[in-house]
Amino acid sequence: MGSIAEPHVDTVAHLESICAGFLNALNERRLDPNDAEWQRMSKHIRIALDHAFRQDLPGLNDPERLVTLSEWLDSWKKIFDRLPTYRYRLLDMATVLDSKGGHAIVYMNKEMTGDPEGVITQNFGICEFMYKAAEKKWLCTNVRCVRGLREYDPAPALDDIDSPSHCAAVLTAKGTRSRLERQLVEQS
Repeated sequence: MGSIAEPHVDTVAHLESICAGFLNALNERRLDPNDAEWQRMSKHIRIALDHAFRQDLPGLNDPERLVTLSEWLDSWKKIFDRLPTYRYRLLDMATVLDSKGGHAIVYMNKEMTGDPEGVITQNFGICEFMYKAAEKKWLCTNVRCVRGLREYDPAPALDDIDSPSHCAAVLTAKGTRSRLERQLVEQS
C-alpha cells in the first residue's frame, strides 16, 4: 500500500487495518516504537483524550502540542502498570478518505475493559492520517479518544415508582419522555 493513487477501497481497508494493528499492539503490550505497527505512526503526533488517562499523560494530552511516538508509548506503559487487565475490543470502523489531498480520518467504535476492573465501557476513537509522499506511506498524525456510554433509559422499573406524578419528572438525557412515562400516559 504505497501509492496515493490506489483504489479507494484498498486504501480504506489499509488504513483500517493499521488502526486495528494499533489496538492489537496495545492489547498485546507491544510498545516498542520499532515494532511494525508503530511504524505507521508519525514520529510526532497530536493527542487528545477525554477520559481517565489524563492523569497518566501529564503534558501530553494537549492537542496543540506535538508528542513523540516514544512519549506516547511510554504513557501507555504507565497506564498498563496501573491497569494490567486493560483491553480494547474493536466494534466497527468508518473511514473518510481524501486521497487527492492525502488525508484520511478513521472513526472507531470500541469497548474497553479493565478500567475499572470487570466493567465494560464504550470508547470512540479517531485516527487522522496524512499521506507522506517522501516515505510513500500513510502515517497517523492525530489521535483522539472519548469515553462514552450506550444510550440508556434512566427511568426506574415500574415496580419502583411510588406514583404517576413521580414518573412525570423522569426524562431521558435527550429531554424526551422516558419509556416508563410513555407507558403511564398510554395507560391513563
